[in-house]
Amino acid sequence: MKIKILIDHVSREINFAVKLKKYIESNELGFVAICHQDYINNIVDYDFFKSTFDGDYDIIITPSYNVVRTPEILLRTVAARAKLVVYHSEQIFNDQYISEKLNTGNSLEYDKHVTAHLVWGDFFAEKLVRYSKIKPEKIYIVGNYKFDFIIPNESINGRVLLASDYKVGDLSDDDMRKFSEEYRVNLPENLNRVVNQARKDALDWFENAALSYPGITFCLRPHPGESTKLYKKLSYLGNVEISDMSRSYADDLLRSDVIFGYTSTSVLEILKANKKFYSLKTVDSDLSYLSIHSELLTWISKEEFFEVLDKIAKHEVIRPSTVDYNKINNIVEPYSDVTSNVVCALTNINNASFTTTLSFRDLLRLKIAFFIGTGKFLAIKMSNSFPKLTFSEKIKMYSQDSYCKRLESAEIIDSSIIDNEFDKIENCRYVQSSLVANQYGWKFESNEN
Repeated sequence: MKIKILIDHVSREINFAVKLKKYIESNELGFVAICHQDYINNIVDYDFFKSTFDGDYDIIITPSYNVVRTPEILLRTVAARAKLVVYHSEQIFNDQYISEKLNTGNSLEYDKHVTAHLVWGDFFAEKLVRYSKIKPEKIYIVGNYKFDFIIPNESINGRVLLASDYKVGDLSDDDMRKFSEEYRVNLPENLNRVVNQARKDALDWFENAALSYPGITFCLRPHPGESTKLYKKLSYLGNVEISDMSRSYADDLLRSDVIFGYTSTSVLEILKANKKFYSLKTVDSDLSYLSIHSELLTWISKEEFFEVLDKIAKHEVIRPSTVDYNKINNIVEPYSDVTSNVVCALTNINNASFTTTLSFRDLLRLKIAFFIGTGKFLAIKMSNSFPKLTFSEKIKMYSQDSYCKRLESAEIIDSSIIDNEFDKIENCRYVQSSLVANQYGWKFESNEN
């Protein structure tokens, strides 16, 4: 098998992509290329052609796909003469996003384009069947790949983590309006302003806490792509650490005793790690836009926040309730080796008769995607060849700003990042599983004795 896996957020997905690569290549099952889902503008080049027309593949795996909004993913698939597989990196979302995430307005084309879906459990598989009209035989219930990197430990490290999901606070009112229009959602009024204030207040709490508890290390982890300006203001404190965004989220999670945040869906991983997640109630807000994970959030006041830190300072163990821990299984199938399941699924997908096919309307979308990509490529080349032109300066300034933000957020994939993750994987023994059908898709039974 020759596979290309696309990544949306490097720090959240690179560990799985590299583990999949090592499993497949070490067991001589094929080759895996790891690329960013976005085309990268690195000031002197725009990798549209390199990333689209880089040879044939059997399968292209993408974290998400929307027929109308992301036709460039289909273009990459068609150019590679590959089968398109979606692994759905976001499977918890408010019902308002069903149209965007599940392509309900373009279900026939969605079914033609996507040959298979990799999902966490019956919870999301049922949505694909009900809303997208996907046949169960095209759905593989593999589990949550993030759980492969969560190994619960009982150690006490005197360390707490702020896992941000405050990124929407970076948006201006105009950005928020455009977001709501593009995704056709009706979010609470002034949500961006509310989240911005919630972030400021949370960082104030952390600053006060760091001064009050010098023996505790406070790690701040911005969301991928989020501005780090406010976080860096706390770096003057010796016991405050800004997370290296090239470090995986699982690494920060497992090193921490307790995790604080706002409304993060990463609460599933936190519970899997047998850690407690607290949502900081810094502002009153309308939380109706949240999804099923909201029932797993424990909201605490500033007073309660400091009570938790008192326990950490005294080296007391804080664990989630058994009830919350068990709720994970309502959303995620409890497999012990998700990567092996994915390898098994990909082998089956590669041999299956389903292929990525096109409708007449796709031809126009693909042409537009091609011309947009070509236009951006030529604009970058022209701005470097003729730097004194007025438009050249504007393009170079935009390119530099865009690329610097990517670097700051560690959203660039290079060989060193892949090699670093490669070295962490000690066991890559692939265990072939048997596929068992249920009403929503294929499940896996290990053949290991």
